[in-house]
Amino acid sequence: MIKLILAILFLPTLLFSQGVDFEKFKGTPIKATFVKEISDERMFIYVDNGYDEAKNDTELIILKEKLNITQETFSPIYRYSYTEGITKVSILKYKVLTSSKTEKIFTDLFIKASGKWELVSDVKIKSKNVFYEVLNKIPLRFYKELRSSSNNPTQKEINTFKNLIRDSITNIIDIKKLAKVLEENKAILSKYLDE
Repeated sequence: MIKLILAILFLPTLLFSQGVDFEKFKGTPIKATFVKEISDERMFIYVDNGYDEAKNDTELIILKEKLNITQETFSPIYRYSYTEGITKVSILKYKVLTSSKTEKIFTDLFIKASGKWELVSDVKIKSKNVFYEVLNKIPLRFYKELRSSSNNPTQKEINTFKNLIRDSITNIIDIKKLAKVLEENKAILSKYLDE
C-alpha cells in the first residue's frame, strides 16, 4: 500500500522532470520600465529655523566634511533625502562665501553606498537623478511656493503651474511633471529660477 501511495505521489514529478527540455524556456525579450519606490523622504530646511536644525543634523555634518569646506564659509540652505530600494540618497543645496566675499550657491548629490556617504561628481549619474536635476534648478522660495496650497497674488506664473505638477489623486507634487514644466516653461519661470 505504501509503495502504491509513493508511486502515485512521485510518478508525475519523475515523468514531468525527465520529459521536459528546459532549454526551450528562454522567454521573449521585452522592454520594460521599472518604477523604483522611494521611501523615507525628508526635507530639511535649515534657513527657516536659524540653522538650529543644521547644528544637530549628523548627516549634514558628514556630507559637509565630504565637501572639504570650512565652517565659516558654508551655509546650508536645505537637504532633501530619500531611500530608493536599499540606497540612501541626499541632495544638499548650500551657499559658500567665496574669497572675493560673494555668495555662490551649489547643489550636490550624495549616495550612501556600503554604509558610507559618497559625493557624486559624475555628471552622467547626476543627470539621471530627476530629483537632483529639479532641485538644482529651483531656489528654496520657488519650492515653498509650489508646496503652498494657497496662491500668492504676486507670483501668478507659479500659481498657474501648481495644478499641472500635482498628482490628480494624491495632490502630491509629481517630480517628473515638475521637471517637464520647468523644461517647457524656462522663459516664463526664469525670473523665479534665477534667484
